[in-house]
Amino acid sequence: MGAIPVYFALGNCDSYTGAGPDSTFLANNAQQLYTLALNGSGNQANVINTVQNGRYYSEEPAGMNLMIVALNTFALSPGNTVEQAMIQDQFTWFDAKLAQASAASQKVWLLMHAPPGAVESTTGEQPNDNDGQITLATMMWADNYQEQFMGIVEKYPGVISMSLAGHTHMDEFRLMSPGNALAITAGISPFFGNNPAYKIFALDSLSRAPTDYSAVNCNLSAASPQFASYYTFSQAYDLDGPLAASLAELFPALIASKAAQTQYQSAFFSGNNASNPITSLNWPVYWCGIGFINEQEFFTAVNAF
Repeated sequence: MGAIPVYFALGNCDSYTGAGPDSTFLANNAQQLYTLALNGSGNQANVINTVQNGRYYSEEPAGMNLMIVALNTFALSPGNTVEQAMIQDQFTWFDAKLAQASAASQKVWLLMHAPPGAVESTTGEQPNDNDGQITLATMMWADNYQEQFMGIVEKYPGVISMSLAGHTHMDEFRLMSPGNALAITAGISPFFGNNPAYKIFALDSLSRAPTDYSAVNCNLSAASPQFASYYTFSQAYDLDGPLAASLAELFPALIASKAAQTQYQSAFFSGNNASNPITSLNWPVYWCGIGFINEQEFFTAVNAF
C-alpha cells in the first residue's frame, strides 16, 4: 500500500458471500487489513479485535489530535441477521469513543459504508404517474438503529468534523443533523451505471474539517477514458467556507436555483447522464433524501413536494 495509511469502512462486499463482512472473511483478512491498509498504525490488538468481532475500529493518527472512527453500518440494514448484541456493543463502543474524543478535545472523522436515510434508488423507482407520490419509503437502516445512532451523535456537538460514506456509488450528500453533513463519494466501479469517480478533500488545518473538495471522474464514453478533473465544489456551486455549512446552504438552493439543480443531478452519476436515474418525476425523492433522513419525515416531504 505504501507509506500512507488507507482508512477503510467495511461494507457488504467485504465478504465471501456479498452479504456483509462475514466472520470467515475477517478471520482470513483482519491482519492484512491492519498491516497493508492501515500500514501497521494504531494498536494492532485493539484494531484486529474490533474488526473481527464487530467489523468496526478506531485509530488516532500521530500528531493530528484526531480520532478516526470507522463503523459497521451495513449491520444496521433492515432485516440484517447480525446478532443484536453485536450491534448494541458497537453503539456502546461508538458512544465511548466520542466521549473520549470530546474529553481530549479531539476531532473525529467518522467513516461508514451504508449511510443513514433513504435508499433513493429503490424509492425513486416508485413514482409512475404524474403526481410523483410514493407509497413506501425504503430505508438504509432499521428505524431503531438510526434513532440510536443519531442520539449518540447529538450528544457530542462539534466533535465530529467530517463524515464520509459510500455504498450508493453516487456523488451525493446527506444532512444528518445541524452541523453534521455526510459526504458520499461516488464509486470507482461503474457497476450501477455511474462513471468511475472519487473526491479529494481540502481540510482546515486546525479543525480538521473539510472546506472544499474536487471531484475526479473517468468518462467512459470518451474515446480514451481516463481519470481527469471533473468539478470543484466551491466553484460549481459558488459556495465557500466549512463544507458542512456549505452543504446545508446548498440543500434549499437545489430547489431555488435551476443551475445548482442541474449541476447536482449531472454530478450524481459522475457525468454519465445517459444512465442517470433522476427524472423530473422522481427528483423529489432524491432531493428530500438529502435533508430528511428520518423515515416519516422523508415520506411526508416527498409526498408534499
